Amino acid sequence: MSAAIEQGYWQRVRAGLSWPAFGTVVLLAWLVSTQVLFQPHLFEMWELPDIAQGWANYFGEVSLIGVLMWLSVVAAEQYRLRTALARCAMLATAIVMPVLLAVWLITWQYSGQWWPAAPQAVLGETLKYALLGAFGCAARALQRHAERANAQALALDAKRRELEREASEAQLQLLQAQIEPHFLFNTLANVRRLYRKHPAAGAQTIDNLMTYLRAALPQVRRTESTLGDEFELARAYLQLFQVRMGPRLRFVMDLPPALRGLRFPPMVLVTLAENAIKHGLAPADLGGTVRLMASRVGAMLEVSVVDDGVGFGADTGGHGLGLVNIRRQLSARFGEQASLSLEQRDSGGVIARLTLPCHDALREAVPRAADALRV
Repeated sequence: MSAAIEQGYWQRVRAGLSWPAFGTVVLLAWLVSTQVLFQPHLFEMWELPDIAQGWANYFGEVSLIGVLMWLSVVAAEQYRLRTALARCAMLATAIVMPVLLAVWLITWQYSGQWWPAAPQAVLGETLKYALLGAFGCAARALQRHAERANAQALALDAKRRELEREASEAQLQLLQAQIEPHFLFNTLANVRRLYRKHPAAGAQTIDNLMTYLRAALPQVRRTESTLGDEFELARAYLQLFQVRMGPRLRFVMDLPPALRGLRFPPMVLVTLAENAIKHGLAPADLGGTVRLMASRVGAMLEVSVVDDGVGFGADTGGHGLGLVNIRRQLSARFGEQASLSLEQRDSGGVIARLTLPCHDALREAVPRAADALRV
């Protein structure tokens, strides 16, 4: 055995010599030694001090046998052998030999002879304690088998959760892949119509679109985003549409700085802003205002997109492609804890309200000079 291998072997042996195991050995020795207190007529023949002294001596002897056996078994277990038969032979030797040595030493102490007069008694005591040691090794092997089985079950459960997480991410990416073309193609169609009617404004819109896409595309493929990032994305989108609609489109954003770092599903807010323009403000002669607001209510986050246009609840019933994908995203991420509701305003327009659990921030919220983001 090389020096490095030998050093590793003794490190494993020291790791196996734990105080709980030592305490268990001493406790078993105490239980075994109590058998001397149940001998017939013991208390009739001996005084209590003599009985206590005899029990203490027997407890020490049994403890010595148990500790020697424990040390020997731990040392044998850490020795790596190639075959199961060799391992069993080494464990058997590790159980029997220290017991035989301890029993012989105790017998020699009492008899004063190097070889006791009754060797069968020595072998009998050795066999008794060796069987107890074998039973302890079997119990320890069962415990280790249970620990390995439990570790395998935990590993399989962790693997199952990882597969479920990957499947959930794949589902979210599929939903986003359905939203992205819907959003981008609508934007390009609007640019094409504007370019035909007002070429100068169309060219400016294309420049704004390029600027917008440079900022937006790095966020589009993410499965995680923050509320602050999504507000900024919605602002870039609304600024793009302001070129086409001019003074007919006004928007206000109200986002407290403390909420900027909260986790938020990607592309959801900009889809609601798109629906507000398409179904609410674009059909209105005078256009109108889109207001994006966020607030925290207890453990829930509420994000609202409010417009004062003609409303879109009547013609879509809240079942357009974008809204369907938003509901699927919320269901995949939060289950029944999140919801999207559409409410017709009495004064005209629609309130689209998202309610979802507040999750920890992906990063620290960036302090702003203003108390809220307002454009």
